Amino acid sequence: YIGCLFRSKCQYTSALTYHQRALGIYQQLNLLDSAFESMLMRTHAQIALVYRDMGDTLTALAHFNSAMQFG
Repeated sequence: YIGCLFRSKCQYTSALTYHQRALGIYQQLNLLDSAFESMLMRTHAQIALVYRDMGDTLTALAHFNSAMQFG
């Protein structure tokens, strides 16, 4: 995960960009094969962690809740 690397360097905008790109890709793939649900869950969780680190707890909770839908 490139987004995780950016998050570890506190480059949150870049982290969100890469995680959101991944989320879009996994959403498209999941339409064809539900095997990608675990990747959707992980990506939502990673996005939530970035928002948490940024201090945006409401958005973080929304993404954690989205992750729970798949897990």
